[in-house]
Amino acid sequence: MIALTISASALLLFILTRLDGIPRSTPIIYSLVLGAGLAGGRAFSRLVSHERARVSAKRNITDLRKVILIGTDQFAWLVIKLIESQSPITTQIMSVLDEGPSVTGRSLNGVHVAGRVGDLGRIVDEYSLHGVTIDAVWLSMEPEQLDTASLRFITDECGRRGIVLKSVAQALELMPKASARRAQALPTVVAREEADPVAGLPRYFGVKRVIDIVASLVLMVLLAPVWLLVAALVLFDVGRPLHFWQQRVGRGGRHFFIYKFRTYHAPYDAKGHVVPGAERLSPIGRFIRKMRLDEIPQLLNVLAGEMSLIGPRPLLPADQPANPGLRLAVRPGISGWAQVNGGNLVTSEEKDALDEYYIDNASLGLDLKIAVMTMMFVFGGERRGIAALSRAMAARRGRKAPARGLTEQHSPPNYRR
Repeated sequence: MIALTISASALLLFILTRLDGIPRSTPIIYSLVLGAGLAGGRAFSRLVSHERARVSAKRNITDLRKVILIGTDQFAWLVIKLIESQSPITTQIMSVLDEGPSVTGRSLNGVHVAGRVGDLGRIVDEYSLHGVTIDAVWLSMEPEQLDTASLRFITDECGRRGIVLKSVAQALELMPKASARRAQALPTVVAREEADPVAGLPRYFGVKRVIDIVASLVLMVLLAPVWLLVAALVLFDVGRPLHFWQQRVGRGGRHFFIYKFRTYHAPYDAKGHVVPGAERLSPIGRFIRKMRLDEIPQLLNVLAGEMSLIGPRPLLPADQPANPGLRLAVRPGISGWAQVNGGNLVTSEEKDALDEYYIDNASLGLDLKIAVMTMMFVFGGERRGIAALSRAMAARRGRKAPARGLTEQHSPPNYRR
């Protein structure tokens, strides 16, 4: 192909100019540039195609098996590559641990080496704070190859947290993760959503999605300079990556990842030592959190249909109320009635009552009121809305059933893990 192109170009130049004044090296340079361009374009095309296929495969599984891998040998490298090549993907290696201090902070085939074996419990707890439950710990080596103290420590940590411990040789049964817990926990809510997602809710929720799409696009354009400025501040303050995620429970009980700008420094330094919590938040991070600028990336969650601009804030799986059926019937929001009437100053029961009140009385006027109150909340700080709390608690006491249309016998069970 390249030879044919060079020959045709040289023939055309010869007919037009007789090649007068053209150096002999020109065809060689031309062929090198053309060849590099074609090869680079093909490589980029394959890379994009592979990435799209990988993302598409991940999206086909809503509840991936979350695994921490111990070991950084060649076998561990191949295991990560093997799992990423599966279609559809059923397992995700969250991080890697290794006893060698020199590899901490590096990556193994794209997966971060988060620390040493002794950091296992801390790292599992850190994931738990972000709403991610580690399902298994895999050893790239056989258990008898570990020293007795390390094996006993890993076994105790996994046993205390209910985590499955296996060697990779035992674990390579990459069938989809059993979803018995999920299937048992959500039958009523999911069945209700599939039958009619807005049954019994205010009619406003029927057009709310259109308003969310238009408003979020407008906000993304208006806030683009602020987005870039915050990204620059985060890059200067805590470095890359700029965003972090937490797994939250959304509409219909489905899990999704909520994105925010990073404001905290890593919980451990380059040597794997724990950084005290008071030292992780800098003045820049404190300002970004106070102004709620870290929430800006959630506009992407709104466009993806996982969230709404206004609605009940999405909770971690462990923070779900005993009867979450009503709040899980709608999309969670970036801001909500509970946030502008107390935020962190109200109890979990009061917050749940405020969210239920919003769902019962949602309207365009109430959403606009919450939007204005959100600006006042950002610049004026949190305040308990006494009148709103009184109405919400009175409405909760007057509600006959624990959730709209659900009896106590068929109400969704507790989400707490």
